[in-house]
Amino acid sequence: NVPYYEETAGEKLTLLESLHAYTQGSAQLLRSESEIGTLEQGKLADFIILGKDPLSVAEKELRELRITETYVGGERVYP
Repeated sequence: NVPYYEETAGEKLTLLESLHAYTQGSAQLLRSESEIGTLEQGKLADFIILGKDPLSVAEKELRELRITETYVGGERVYP
């Protein structure tokens, strides 16, 4: 009667692994590394700026991070 999440708590990606999967990993799967996946001059860029560095906060605080800026195609759209 152990809840599923307790049994599998160690089976998760780290924050860096998750970030890689959403960025460079996705670009590699799409075979589009020359266009997307990293922040480099000449590449397409949709990204957010957070109020704090997600690598410097406790895991349980990640949900509390606030988006302060949003960029689409390299252009700021929020705020």
